[in-house]
Amino acid sequence: MKRTNSLGHDPLEGEACIKNIFMNREPIPMGHDPLKEKMLLKKLKMKQLYGFHVILTTYNSRTSKRMQKLNISSGNSRHLNLEEEIALTKIFRDLIVKNNYKCIAYNICGDHVHLLVVCEKQNLVNIIQKLKSISSKLFNRLPLTQSYLRNADKRHLWSQKFYSAALDEFKLTSSNMGLNNNRNSHLFNTILYINRNRQKHNLTISSELESIITEFIMSIEQAYEM
Repeated sequence: MKRTNSLGHDPLEGEACIKNIFMNREPIPMGHDPLKEKMLLKKLKMKQLYGFHVILTTYNSRTSKRMQKLNISSGNSRHLNLEEEIALTKIFRDLIVKNNYKCIAYNICGDHVHLLVVCEKQNLVNIIQKLKSISSKLFNRLPLTQSYLRNADKRHLWSQKFYSAALDEFKLTSSNMGLNNNRNSHLFNTILYINRNRQKHNLTISSELESIITEFIMSIEQAYEM
């Protein structure tokens, strides 16, 4: 199945087009086709899909409240430069496509990664653990990471835990089939938040990075196999 981003087609071309698409991606409206809705609801009775906003943080980039209270230092943190962000995103792309994971939005911001994943509830932990484990191994084998690893006390890429928030709107029912048309929905706002996260942190907007991301994210309709 060919993956497409969650925009329509933009008549512009080149780097300006990529930047415009990436910063302003919006979910594709699903419409209100009664027959399509009936078939979808029948499918969902057998397979419930939910959306999860997942945040992965790099090693030692966050300090827990307990550590702050006890004045415990977390040690040196791992912060990726743009070259490393691009390399890591390529790894995510290959893993997501190879395993047929459903990713609606993605961004990487030096010390953390945002993913908007659609899956069954019981599969989320396994999906994220696999992404973290394999991406860490493959990333640490790259020549560009060897200088850091020679001077690091540990080879960890990711923090032990990850943050996830379930987005109720992803659970489709007959009462919210038109959700994607609502610009104030949690879903819409989450997608835009993720897409614009590099801008929020004043990070370089890279056309190469954005182009790679469009290769593995899919539309909402694709994620729900509608």
